[in-house]
Amino acid sequence: MDTLIIIAVLAILVWFFMKPRHERKCAWCSSYKITFISGTEGTREWKYSNKDGSRDKRRKDNFEQATYTSEHKCNECNASTKYLHKESKSPGPSKNILKRELLNNGEGERKGSDYGV
Repeated sequence: MDTLIIIAVLAILVWFFMKPRHERKCAWCSSYKITFISGTEGTREWKYSNKDGSRDKRRKDNFEQATYTSEHKCNECNASTKYLHKESKSPGPSKNILKRELLNNGEGERKGSDYGV
């Protein structure tokens, strides 16, 4: 019984540390010390839509959703990074990041990278 608990705890820890991270970090220097500059909500679309873009009324769990794009500036190297956040009913900068893209180069050598879907 004790070995099953230990195996379950180890499996949870492995899953936690191996899952993909969607964190906000600088695309130039990989620093987590960044400041929010601006953000915009994308166009709202239905989760399930017809060919013409109208709401599919056959689905009960159909709702409008939108992506969110935010821009952050690094406090260490002054680079600007743009993030595309996951679509949601209430889009905002707290949602998971789907894509990270460098907008303006920072100071020093680049250690970070862009992150794609």
